[in-house]
Amino acid sequence: MTTGYKLLGYKLADNIFYRLHHRKLSRCEGTRTQVQLRSTMACLLEYLLAHGRERLVSDEELMINVWEK
Repeated sequence: MTTGYKLLGYKLADNIFYRLHHRKLSRCEGTRTQVQLRSTMACLLEYLLAHGRERLVSDEELMINVWEK
């Protein structure tokens, strides 16, 4: 990551975005739709987005890093 920049969210599809600060999924097509994620759901999604692209994330790793922390 380049110094001085902060990750604001992820683009999940052409018109679906996940905003980290607000923990909301947003659809930007036609009428804008937003879904507020609960804390554990947001933590799970964020962990998978941060770690799941480079390798397979195990169930045990998810239990430790999402539910126990």
